Amino acid sequence: MTTQEKLVNRKLSIIELAEFLKNVSQACRINGVSRQHFYDIKKAYNEHGIEGLKEKSEDGDSGNFGFNDINKLQMSKTPI
Repeated sequence: MTTQEKLVNRKLSIIELAEFLKNVSQACRINGVSRQHFYDIKKAYNEHGIEGLKEKSEDGDSGNFGFNDINKLQMSKTPI
């Protein structure tokens, strides 16, 4: 299971727990998230389904740096 899938499953479980308990505050307390974060998750899920729960970066990349990315960054700072 990828990190992305784990994050989506965690967000889904928070929504499901709130529905099961019929208490958003308690579900948030149990999961250690704010109510605002819960409602952001819920809105994203309602508007876009599972896709709305995936993490996004501004450039469309996963946000993870690989070895080549670090080398490029270091080389760009190397004086010529």
